[in-house]
Order: sequence, then structure tokens, then C-alpha cells
Amino acid sequence: MNLIFVIALSVAFVAVATPLDLNEDIIKLIKQHDEFCTKENHLSDKEIAKLKVKDFSSPSDNLKCFINCTLEKIGALKNGVIQEDHVLHVFGPLIGEETIRKIISKCGHLKGKSDCDTAFKLHECLEKLKHDASI
Repeated sequence: MNLIFVIALSVAFVAVATPLDLNEDIIKLIKQHDEFCTKENHLSDKEIAKLKVKDFSSPSDNLKCFINCTLEKIGALKNGVIQEDHVLHVFGPLIGEETIRKIISKCGHLKGKSDCDTAFKLHECLEKLKHDASI
């Protein structure tokens, strides 16, 4: 599984166990921002490898800010706040508005010490929801 797909699952708020066919425009958008955010946040190969295997132990600030950068670039987050209308508009057709609303209700309240920390907490919450049968 490549990093683009890992990030696509998280930023698309689809870290749930439902099959998904991301359209090419969304994959292209995520890939473009993924590359920018990797460079912008000086993400190391070790950090990328940890993200690929979903190892969230001892996350670096670079990793947290990479996730924040990607979420902000696609419009899912702004200043640490989920942009619910945008997320519903862009990703609702892919996984359903009801699913997105459930995910936001379970994860949207999370706040960290910084925007980067908040983004990481959201990412971590999304990963945990993969095993939540109520989503």
C-alpha cells in the first residue's frame, strides 16, 4: 500500500471498513498535496514508513504537521477545525453523508495542543473507526 492511498483513506474520512473507489481527480489532488506536504514538513523515510504501517507511537511534529498540511490543502481542516460542509460536499458522494456525519460526531470534538496535534488526533481517531461496526 503506498503512502498516497494511506493518506487518501484518512483525508477522505474513509478510514472505515467500507470499499471505496476514489475517482482520479481526488487521487490526483491528494497526490499533489501529499508531495508538497512531505517536502514542506521534511518528512523522513522512517516517518513515511511508520505512517504506511499505521504506527502512531511517538509521532514527530513533522508527521503531525504533514497530516495537518494534507488535510488543510484538501479543505478538510482549517485552523484545526473540520470543515464539515466541504467534507460533505467533496466526500459525501463517495461514502455517504450519513457515514461522514457519524465520523465527524465521533472524531470532530478532538483538539490538540496545536493544529498539527489536532490533525494527528483526528487521523488516529479515523484509524480506530475502521473497527467500529456502527459506522
